[in-house]
Amino acid sequence: MAFSRKAPVKVTILGCGWSGKAIGEELVRKGAEVIGTTTRASRFEEIRSVGIEPKVFAVKQLQQSNKQSFLDLLEKRDVVVVTLPPSAFKVQGEFQFSLLARLVGLLNECQIGSLIVFSSTAVYPDQVGDYLENDAIHRTSRHSGIDMLAYEEAYEPLNEKVTVLRFGGLFGEGKDLSRMIPRSGEIRDSKGVLNLTHLEDVVSATCWLIEGKG
Repeated sequence: MAFSRKAPVKVTILGCGWSGKAIGEELVRKGAEVIGTTTRASRFEEIRSVGIEPKVFAVKQLQQSNKQSFLDLLEKRDVVVVTLPPSAFKVQGEFQFSLLARLVGLLNECQIGSLIVFSSTAVYPDQVGDYLENDAIHRTSRHSGIDMLAYEEAYEPLNEKVTVLRFGGLFGEGKDLSRMIPRSGEIRDSKGVLNLTHLEDVVSATCWLIEGKG
């Protein structure tokens, strides 16, 4: 199904990597106008091949005083999708909340319609069970090394514009399940529970939200 509005929905995807590119490709197919960022200009041809307009963007550049180039990515976009991994905000191995605050400040300054932020199921306890929004806790993720709930809360200045999507165990084309097996090859709990989210579901959920917001 394509977007119903006459003017193209304008979407910027900050982080046009594995999931971001797939989302952008589907949005283009639906008639959206999509900008996708990458840290390497060498990926421009790959990104452009699916109809996404590529732009170079690195979070570490937010330390610069000149912000106009970032505003051009974000200004008057109907939807901005942040798929950036926590590692994008690290400098010399340390997560910099000041960089995240700078990004949030720019997003707040621009006239964006809505914001979708990718997060992780790492906000929930390790125990097996079904969890609700109120069950999220502050804890350091074993995978990213940061408090993902604190990461989400950093976007609160944007209030009702923000929707957070929490994924876990991403897999699909280009990422098979073998990558979740420890390097040692030893699986300690063969009957344990593992969160899994297929790329198709990531794309479907994100596009569904954008269709509602755009």
